[in-house]
Amino acid sequence: MQARLFRLFMTSKNEDYVRKKLKLNGLKEDAFRNHDNYKYLLQYVNTLAQHRVREYDIWNELGFDKVDEVTRVSTENFKVYKAFVNKFDDRVALKYI
Repeated sequence: MQARLFRLFMTSKNEDYVRKKLKLNGLKEDAFRNHDNYKYLLQYVNTLAQHRVREYDIWNELGFDKVDEVTRVSTENFKVYKAFVNKFDDRVALKYI
């Protein structure tokens, strides 16, 4: 699975595509977080953070530039974005503290 995630990352597949490939699209929050493939989606997000993908690029890729704040925070994509930003923040904190 690691090689598959890396291949998806290297071919610049967006998070929605990865979520669909991992059969995570359309699930409610509990089912989403408890799905066996959820950990692989988090690994994909971590890979994005490790390779210094900009937050703004992820923001646009997830379509947040086109929706209002109330809609944005209630989406599954926002949870993924939040995980990415937290991972990015952790890496910055480790580097500079």
